[in-house]
Amino acid sequence: MLNGVNWLGSGQFVVNIMSDWYVESANHCSGAFPHDINEMDKAGLSSLPSDVVKPPRVGNAAIQLECEVSAPCSLCITSTVTRLTHTLCTVADVSIDSGQ
Repeated sequence: MLNGVNWLGSGQFVVNIMSDWYVESANHCSGAFPHDINEMDKAGLSSLPSDVVKPPRVGNAAIQLECEVSAPCSLCITSTVTRLTHTLCTVADVSIDSGQ
């Protein structure tokens, strides 16, 4: 659920670490959705407001890391047409659900 257009534009994102109780729904979110489509809605996951950043958290996630982008960087691999993007971020807040 980390859409580059969204997090590069806002400078913020949430890393949602799922446990086995919602892994199938989380896997559905890895599809190639357009940036204006809410993957959480498509997967049937709940949304919670974040405490520090603007993007919402996945309410079903075991661990939620609210992040602010420090330094985005694009890498080009010359032997293929693959484009990779990685980023350095600051974790602004952590939420942990000990079990459901």
